[in-house]
Amino acid sequence: MRGYDAGLPACSDPAVLGNIASRFETTERRFWNSDLKILGFERIEQVAWRPWGLDYIPRRYCTGTAIVSDGYRHKVNFSIREDLGFIGIGWGTEACVDGFDRHYAYAPHCKQAAP
Repeated sequence: MRGYDAGLPACSDPAVLGNIASRFETTERRFWNSDLKILGFERIEQVAWRPWGLDYIPRRYCTGTAIVSDGYRHKVNFSIREDLGFIGIGWGTEACVDGFDRHYAYAPHCKQAAP
């Protein structure tokens, strides 16, 4: 069994925020025929680090505000997860932008995307 090094980027790391913005844009275009984009982020902060202990996959939980091209600011909750990137390589993100959880996977209001 492989151990974890817990070397995850910070919540405000440009690569993390870029990944979230890119996935948001792709999902909006591909599944909702929408041209909405995340234009930027504000007040990004960590809310939890490995909240379930050292025996689980390292996860960093974050929250903040996404500035969306609809002209509004929306709460965003996201996690950064070790070894859960593309085909299990590197870190990956899972994010929910309030108002755009159309299947209610993280309902209510993206609360389930937080720890």
